Amino acid sequence: MAERRITPLLCPTGCGGSLAIEATGGICTICPYTVEYHGKVLDFVRGEKESHLDVTLYDQQVKESAGHGRIFGQLTDVLGHMGGERFPVVLEIGSGTGAWTLGLDASANFDEVYATDLSLNMLRLLSERTTNDKTHLVCQSAENMMLGNESVDLIVGRSILHHILDYRRLLEKCGRWLRRDGLAVFYEPSMQGKAWVAFFADLLRRLDTRLGIEAFSKDEKKKLERTMRHILKDYYLDDIERVRPDIEDKHIFEIETLRTIGSECGFSAVNVYDDCEPKQLVTQMKAAIGSLGVNRSSLSRYDCMFEAFTATIGLALPRAYTSPMVFFALRK
Repeated sequence: MAERRITPLLCPTGCGGSLAIEATGGICTICPYTVEYHGKVLDFVRGEKESHLDVTLYDQQVKESAGHGRIFGQLTDVLGHMGGERFPVVLEIGSGTGAWTLGLDASANFDEVYATDLSLNMLRLLSERTTNDKTHLVCQSAENMMLGNESVDLIVGRSILHHILDYRRLLEKCGRWLRRDGLAVFYEPSMQGKAWVAFFADLLRRLDTRLGIEAFSKDEKKKLERTMRHILKDYYLDDIERVRPDIEDKHIFEIETLRTIGSECGFSAVNVYDDCEPKQLVTQMKAAIGSLGVNRSSLSRYDCMFEAFTATIGLALPRAYTSPMVFFALRK
């Protein structure tokens, strides 16, 4: 009979038992609770919830192997900067269809990987691509995740923390789950970079209207304005805390604020990594605005504006923290 594999996952009944993985699913070491496999996925949610995100859209980023290698390489670069290579037990929060999971699955630097997501549909796709029997797919929300104290060495999340309403509580839990000197690495939107997206979006809309150029349609101008207001929602919406629970992207992180909260949650250090230099910022801004559904030929009418930025502010900006998305690396 195969030996039970005891996991860091705790029984959700609160009995204090750990979950052991067997052929049929997860079984509590103390009470009668069991969680069954749905294919290769341990399904704690049992079909009661599903992500509102577009599974097909998210899946595009991992279908092409070269793109996947670049995305995972960014994570390994950050781990290298933090002085870490070997992480025996890894928890991935919000794995989606595997932008990081497939790299974790294939690397010898990670022994046990627990890839979690609220979406069973995303994990079904991911299950077709993972090959290591020590990569465990777990359908559960980040808020309801239960793990033993000091049971994991590394926690990672790609574009997940800003979806969590009470992200401070999740960070506190991460601090308890990590072993001494463990790391939590999140790739998240930064206000320092997103503010530039808001600036360009609003400037394009205003110039197009006031100068009578009309390169953009009314619908495109609405998209530009909505983007600006969404990024700066904490400043534009007086009732932000009332509506925040219903917003998909609930937070955009101001770097020093998250550093302070990380310290209050028990982390000894919060480092920020931004792999974009200011001269690359315009490329990122144009890509971000183009992704809104704005016609690229219309956008090209304003190339002179972007060129002027590159030739002036783009040269003088300090290097750090200009990207719309940055890595937050928190050390226990």
